Amino acid sequence: MDFVVLSFDVPYGVTADSGYAVRDVLNAENPDDWVFLNPASFLAYFSSEAGGLARAARCRAALVTIQTLHESLRGMRFGQAEGTLMATFDRRGRLCGQPIGQAIIDAVRSRVPS
Repeated sequence: MDFVVLSFDVPYGVTADSGYAVRDVLNAENPDDWVFLNPASFLAYFSSEAGGLARAARCRAALVTIQTLHESLRGMRFGQAEGTLMATFDRRGRLCGQPIGQAIIDAVRSRVPS
């Protein structure tokens, strides 16, 4: 299945408050799934079939906006890629577990400062 992968990191680490703010944005933007990876990195998955590019763009814009509210988030770097990922799904069609595929690697490698 094809996904848009939004990858971002926080160069100076994530505090509890800023981590909750990122979580709230990710949950509000409703990706198909997202994951926090140490150190201070996140991946969000948006189904290409469900308007993934537009949804990922809205999520990125919201994350850029919260940088002004949380000093520790300033300097976030973003990357994005689209491609086929291997994944498992539950009976309702939701992602279960971490997908794998080249698009994830490409999204991480393409990170640039916001």
